[in-house]
Amino acid sequence: ELLLRNNQLTRIDCITFKHLNKLTLLRLDGNQIDTIDPKAFDNCTSLTQLGLSYNKLIQIDGNLFKKLTKLTRLDIDNNKIKKIEVKHFETCLNLEWLNFNNNKLTSLHSHTFNKLSKLQKLDLSNNIIRNELKLIFETRYLEILNFSFNYINIIKLEFTNGGSCQK
Repeated sequence: ELLLRNNQLTRIDCITFKHLNKLTLLRLDGNQIDTIDPKAFDNCTSLTQLGLSYNKLIQIDGNLFKKLTKLTRLDIDNNKIKKIEVKHFETCLNLEWLNFNNNKLTSLHSHTFNKLSKLQKLDLSNNIIRNELKLIFETRYLEILNFSFNYINIIKLEFTNGGSCQK
């Protein structure tokens, strides 16, 4: 475990965690991080939990989580992230908890989370997602979906394991 909460870190370079391949938990919450090198976590292949909450992130590179195939929990809430790409999570097949609340998301591609077959909790509350939200899930384990405090007027949820919900 490496806990670096509530410090004054502003950036994470590609060499910062280079030799920490056995690291399972990394908490960087409560810093001033506004930049993370796309290869910053490439050698953290044992990481199961990553905390990036309460920083100043505006964007994250599409390949940032590419090598984090064992990741089960990602907390990236309370930043200023405006966009999530489909490829952000396509290799995070073990992800169970994803906290993305209190960011600046305005929309999502319907397939953003569909490869996350083990997903149990998805929190997208307190963003600025507008109008119609359509998401496709391939998980049977989903317990919590939080879209509170957005500007959604139509929501369509499709579960490729047979279920669907529309309101």
